[in-house]
Amino acid sequence: MLGLELGYPRASSLDTSSSAGGSSPSYKLLDFGTFRARAGYAFGQFLPHAEVGLGVGRIDYITPSTSHDNAYALAFVGGLGIDVALMPHVFLRGEWEYAYFTPVSSTPSSVNTARVGLGIRF
Repeated sequence: MLGLELGYPRASSLDTSSSAGGSSPSYKLLDFGTFRARAGYAFGQFLPHAEVGLGVGRIDYITPSTSHDNAYALAFVGGLGIDVALMPHVFLRGEWEYAYFTPVSSTPSSVNTARVGLGIRF
């Protein structure tokens, strides 16, 4: 199995802040989009697959010296998953995706996403 996918996860709750030396930097990932290539091989009713790709995230951040809304960071994306055939045209999918974002204002970040789905093939 080979495929290409576009994704747009909305990360409305990813908000971080830390205190270092009396300052309180804040970093919030608003949303991000990904473009991934997926490859897998069927073993009976199981279809394990892997994915790699790129993404871009939209970030708001505040440091003691500056603040910026809608900054953008490039992401490197990878993941693993498996589809399990339950019936001839029904499958269960589970997958994990990891996205590492390039540093914005010297702050790197990453997102782990797990998904479970039920699908129908035509």
